[in-house]
Amino acid sequence: MLKKLNQITNITIGSFVGVFIGCGIYVFWDYKKHPDLYAMQSAPWYTSIFVYGIVMLIFVTVAVIAKLIIRKKMKKEIESNRRISAISHNLTGQGRHPRRPGRLGNN
Repeated sequence: MLKKLNQITNITIGSFVGVFIGCGIYVFWDYKKHPDLYAMQSAPWYTSIFVYGIVMLIFVTVAVIAKLIIRKKMKKEIESNRRISAISHNLTGQGRHPRRPGRLGNN
């Protein structure tokens, strides 16, 4: 379950970065194709790229924080599974080595 969430956050981060790059390329292409339209605006042509960049950074930051929380929970889950398996091995006797005949009077 946590691995799936980790994969989803990776996909989300990649998607946001990809959309940002795509929008940036489109705005630049549109500016090169229609510079007169952008000259009429009071803001520079790259203002929308900054807005997309800020929004993307906010979403990516939230996704990275979620990823760190998931990673921390995955480590705790792995440690608890190791403890449970160690306890079960000790209870069932699987954790001990069988005695070899011929040692210490076990003939």
